[in-house]
Amino acid sequence: GYNLSKYITQIEPEDMAGYMKANSLFVEHRYFGFSLPEDVNNLNFTYFNAQQAAADLHRVVTLMKQHFFDKGNKWVSTGNSKSGLTTVLYAYYSDKNGWDDIDLYMPFGAPFLVGTPQSAADKTVGTYLKDICGSGYPAGSAEAKAYQRLRDYPAAIANDKVLRDVCLRYYHQADAYNYLRLAKAYPGDIEKAATAGILYDFYRNLHEKFANVNFSNWCTFVPDPNIYDRESPQDDYRLLAIAEFIFLNSAAIREKIYNQGNYLATRRSNGLTEDEIRTRRNEDATMPSLVQGMRELGLVSYDYSLLPSGGFVTSEYCDMIAQNTLGPIAEYGDVYKDQWDGGKLMSDVRNWVNTTKKHIVFVYCTDDPWTGGAIDSGAYWGKGTVSVNPANANVSKILSAGGKHSSGFLETSKIYSPEASNAIKQVLDKYISGK
Repeated sequence: GYNLSKYITQIEPEDMAGYMKANSLFVEHRYFGFSLPEDVNNLNFTYFNAQQAAADLHRVVTLMKQHFFDKGNKWVSTGNSKSGLTTVLYAYYSDKNGWDDIDLYMPFGAPFLVGTPQSAADKTVGTYLKDICGSGYPAGSAEAKAYQRLRDYPAAIANDKVLRDVCLRYYHQADAYNYLRLAKAYPGDIEKAATAGILYDFYRNLHEKFANVNFSNWCTFVPDPNIYDRESPQDDYRLLAIAEFIFLNSAAIREKIYNQGNYLATRRSNGLTEDEIRTRRNEDATMPSLVQGMRELGLVSYDYSLLPSGGFVTSEYCDMIAQNTLGPIAEYGDVYKDQWDGGKLMSDVRNWVNTTKKHIVFVYCTDDPWTGGAIDSGAYWGKGTVSVNPANANVSKILSAGGKHSSGFLETSKIYSPEASNAIKQVLDKYISGK
């Protein structure tokens, strides 16, 4: 689903290969890393869609079976996040083309974003992040307290003038690239537009934190956004801690966890020319994902509905700022305009899972925002057990309490609950080991 660079230096196999004592084959998605069918300085993504990527996987597996594994070996296709989505699309196009490559498909954290005919942006994951991530912990626990505080942040950012002013100064430092884009787009209304930008960053960084770090490891770092010295705010470290938390991404929160120190990820911009922006786009490691999102896989839109009506900024205003200036469509849409398929592929896949003969097990964690993009996310969930799709016994799901956006299901990873870990192993035993 991505590039191979993050796998090249890994010596130990992933949990699934380790558990099965299997060979592990990583395939780089076209247009990621060095797999470029076009010149790096002029990427038009001419040969870039899910069907082509599935055909790549089919050809690789076919050749491997012909030359190395011709004894009827068992095969599993798996991946996490977009790689998990690629896993499911491999199964989908295998059905359409009559390929019989894989015995079991097990995607982890795969999001299926439908969006609207007008826009690839889908608010489902954003709403799940807002309402579900971090919920369900025992009353009085550190997690429960942090969850309630997180729900106070949008209104505090928007309507607490003292906090807002501090956040605006932090915003210019922490996300200068987007701050300058807003200043250019809304020169006469920068305070209001930048406040919407802060809320966009709050949810973007919150998404990262939940997806990449177990909530229990960082919940104690969530300050109460309503508690600081209003008489002498300039002297109150708690006010600065609130602003700092808003801009902490997952890398920064890890630094804070491991070093127990104050950390603020910053990047600066001196203003970019059009040529420099295009170069930045071509060098952006996430760009292929965003382009494919704008074409057929969908993109995430955040949910600002916790903002009270009539405040300094409203939910509708934040949506408008994100769509026009901050989101992927705003940044890349001028180059890849009008290429969204209206949600057809993702809708087709959602319907297809009810009829396929392929064996597919979807795996998710409750604290992972991408779980909001699960197929039928409210249906046939088990608490750490295998829950079968009532419309199709070939398709099932496993949901783990807590956790994050990861395929590390063995007990050593401490990501999946023991019940979910055992359920995953039982499925692998059934389909692969023959137990």
